[in-house]
Amino acid sequence: MISILLGLGAATSWATHDLLARSHTPRIGAIRMSVLILMLGFLLLLPVVVWRQRLGWLDLPFLGYVLGFGLVYALALYNLLKAFAIAPVSVVGPLTAGYPVLVVIWGLINGLQPKPAEWIALGLVLLGSIMVARLGPHDGGLEIVPQNKRASVLVACVLASIGFAASVILGQKVAETVGSYESTFLSRVPAALALVPFMFKEAAPSTWPRASLLAATVMALCDVTAVTAINTMAAFPHREYGAMAVSAYGAIAAILAALILKERVAPWQWIGIAIIATGIGIFAAQG
Repeated sequence: MISILLGLGAATSWATHDLLARSHTPRIGAIRMSVLILMLGFLLLLPVVVWRQRLGWLDLPFLGYVLGFGLVYALALYNLLKAFAIAPVSVVGPLTAGYPVLVVIWGLINGLQPKPAEWIALGLVLLGSIMVARLGPHDGGLEIVPQNKRASVLVACVLASIGFAASVILGQKVAETVGSYESTFLSRVPAALALVPFMFKEAAPSTWPRASLLAATVMALCDVTAVTAINTMAAFPHREYGAMAVSAYGAIAAILAALILKERVAPWQWIGIAIIATGIGIFAAQG
């Protein structure tokens, strides 16, 4: 149950993050916003890590996991923000919300044996995510994305999903050794450094709006909160099912986008959201 609650907390944090990403990333650029979020997250976690004093001598194999965690997270965050710079929350959120399924598949490869009810829950989360992503209004969703940019959005969402799934697996591996806060903290620098060389190829903004800088700070806080919550699952049973609860962020983001950004959500999408909630409820009951 604790893993489920951590997953839902991460989902809520990322839904808030995504809402701000849609509004502010186009002004600054996906790469610059990614680097800014990562470095601000590093600074936000620095006092906590110093206070906990859990980072001692780290061997090379462990640093390899940290580097891998940072690189796949850079891939995920950049592609997520790239998609948000083009497409609405109600499209990108649900399209990327299915990545925990890849984490469950990894668990199956490594001996996870779901009960029949858990298979049903997994199917419901998948079905709901597909419905929210595909059954949007005719004058909303992907329809408002220019035809020549739709492929870019879909590719970015796929790469973001792969990156996030890999980051969950590697981040929890690192967290088992040094702790959840430290795992998140260590990944921020390699992730940012991986993106810096590409930053100079991106068109620089003419101005840096104060509102966007404030939004980046809030996004960084939401980001490290979500990642740390997921890394904390490493200490509890059913970590794969907790990761599945993160799938709710697509639905939560769609709801927030409808309420705040006035993005349209079709009736079938609301049904999909209810199906996702049902699947997560089943996971919670099993945990």
